[in-house]
Amino acid sequence: MIRTFEDTVRRNGDAVFFRFADTAGKGQEGRGRESVITYAQARLSAIALMHQMAREGVRRGGYVASDMDNCPAFVFLILACWYGGFRLITLNHRLKDEEKDERLATVEDATGIPPVLLT
Repeated sequence: MIRTFEDTVRRNGDAVFFRFADTAGKGQEGRGRESVITYAQARLSAIALMHQMAREGVRRGGYVASDMDNCPAFVFLILACWYGGFRLITLNHRLKDEEKDERLATVEDATGIPPVLLT
């Protein structure tokens, strides 16, 4: 899938990859400020995040757990995991801390690899 994304970046990097309507400061239309993210911007953000995670010790095949709302950073995280070969565990941000810890412990018990939690 990352090859398809890369092909699109090369062919049409300035095209809109996605739009995001922020829920803060909602206007009359019920939405906040809209952000437009291009393929090239998403690629740069994802690769920067991949390198940051690698500096913090995440290695190819390692587990990254996310406790994030739906937002552009979450999309960048998914792409960063693809680029870096990291395995992504998505947690529901509505879970209690104990439930999140239990899920992460299950992964560590099954794989022997402790997940890195990103928020």
